[in-house]
Amino acid sequence: SSTTAPKCTDDASCDDGLPCTADSCGIDGKCTNEAIGCGKLVACGSTANECVGPAVKGADPGELHEVRCCSDEQKNGWVKNSLCTSTLGRDVWGQSNGSLGSCHGAKTYAEADAICIAGGSRLCMAEEVRADCTRGKLHVALCIRSFRFRTLSSSPFSFSGSGCGYDWEHVWTSDDNSENGLFK
Repeated sequence: SSTTAPKCTDDASCDDGLPCTADSCGIDGKCTNEAIGCGKLVACGSTANECVGPAVKGADPGELHEVRCCSDEQKNGWVKNSLCTSTLGRDVWGQSNGSLGSCHGAKTYAEADAICIAGGSRLCMAEEVRADCTRGKLHVALCIRSFRFRTLSSSPFSFSGSGCGYDWEHVWTSDDNSENGLFK
């Protein structure tokens, strides 16, 4: 024997409990649960460092996070980390400052995207950030994790890599948050 699903009466009666779906009741009395984007993903700037919270998490596009950009083509002064190439099987160049002008911290998603586009590049994908494509290299005899670099123009420290000390920060990625709130 088969059972017939009850007809819905309104959108609330179709709620599937997932945060990234639009639930609606059709005129035929059948529920429709359509996947929608739930913002963007931000990723911790380096696998060698710990960010507060999960390594990759959802973020509202209006939140403020740091900016790192990626390019599939070699750009003068940009960094290509070998770990990125071996992990992803392709070359990706990363940058946080240099030809982008300066370090770009505390930006919305739209601001971050515009910064990368203006630099002839794009926001990195979460997999690229987690493969250390944009990982910086801090050349300091002693690095204290809680010390945060926000403005480097007057910093006495030497940075190489993609710059700006964002290895300890969540940076914007181009990925949509469509994983129903579940992050690795």
